[in-house]
Amino acid sequence: MHYSLLPIACIVAMAWPSALFAAPGNPAQGVPNAPAPGFTETGSAYSSLETTEPESEAVQETDAPPGADESGAVDTNANDQNRAGGETRELEADEALPPGALTPLDTYTGRNGIGAYVGLGSGIGLSYRRYVVDRFALRATGYVVHIDDTMTLYSASFTAQYDFRRDERFALYAVGGLANSVSRFEKDDGTTETVGIFPAIGVGIELGEHEKVGFTYQFEMALTGIFIDGAYRKLLPLPQVGIYYVF
Repeated sequence: MHYSLLPIACIVAMAWPSALFAAPGNPAQGVPNAPAPGFTETGSAYSSLETTEPESEAVQETDAPPGADESGAVDTNANDQNRAGGETRELEADEALPPGALTPLDTYTGRNGIGAYVGLGSGIGLSYRRYVVDRFALRATGYVVHIDDTMTLYSASFTAQYDFRRDERFALYAVGGLANSVSRFEKDDGTTETVGIFPAIGVGIELGEHEKVGFTYQFEMALTGIFIDGAYRKLLPLPQVGIYYVF
């Protein structure tokens, strides 16, 4: 009987020390409880190290200076170009209409001119011109002379001008209009009066500063019809000249 219990006692004696010294957390290996890789122990709680990394990246993106790329490097060339572009735009705005300048060549609407004209079809005398739209202007010219009820002279004309081409110092245009002149003389034997009607159409050039306040000079050649006291007399190409102070 005692010999039959001997093997059981040996087994118990061999297993007892390993069960006595094994750790509760890992009975198979005898290693104390430890946090899983990637975690730290704070008191009795565990927190992930990986959860703090996105927050640090967000802080880096927020603190990046203007003009920085994804790596955080600042593109100084881009900032310099932006500043240079802003200075260029300011200079263009300042230089668009310098002191004494008129509106640009493509916006003539509203320009005025005061001067004088001489021509059978354009009329003779003081003249006023205004651009009613961009390339289309109207002119009015005339004079009046009256002396002691013995002589009265006057002329009035209305002319249209259309610009074909213009730049800073030159313009090419078409012109057409109608002039009327009256001469009346008082004599002992009565009054004599002559009425002239002069329609004209032609082309002209204008020279002068077209982007600044100042004088311009016009030279025209117009095919002019001559009607005296209602009767047709001639059709002649006649010159016409004028000067305007443009503002």
